[in-house]
Amino acid sequence: MKKVFLMGSALALLLTACKKDDTEDNLNANAQDQSFVTSANLSNSAEVRLGQLALSRSSNAGVKTFAQMMVTEHSQAQADLGSVATGINVNVKDTIDAMHQMLMSRLDTLNGLAFDTVYINSQVKDHKANVTLFQSEVSAGTNQSVKDYASKYLPHIQMHLNMADSIRTTF
Repeated sequence: MKKVFLMGSALALLLTACKKDDTEDNLNANAQDQSFVTSANLSNSAEVRLGQLALSRSSNAGVKTFAQMMVTEHSQAQADLGSVATGINVNVKDTIDAMHQMLMSRLDTLNGLAFDTVYINSQVKDHKANVTLFQSEVSAGTNQSVKDYASKYLPHIQMHLNMADSIRTTF
């Protein structure tokens, strides 16, 4: 009886030791992962705010359509990022960086074609930078949830870049 109890205890201990600890795995995020989440957070927030501004200031139907897509898709991306960030203990906030704050201030003084030109050029620049950011995460990140997020949204960002670039050529 003692032998059966010891074998049962050993088996239970072995199974417990082999069980993957999801919490520990989720916290397995390198500096690349953490930096990516912070940058993606700032980018999503900026895209939503800039898109909202473009919806009210743009005079171009294509720019307005693009801006609405930015608000819709980056709002969803931000919600998804919040779940990923919680898993690696990174705080995400609805905030934008100083560069985008300055851009918003500049755009706030413009109307019509001048607004559309500055806005869409900034979108091309931002989406080029984000393609690089997301590609870097896919190749150098260690946390699977963060890498999955980057892989999921990279095609969207590439599409946004192509659309913004196409709109830019119409001015």
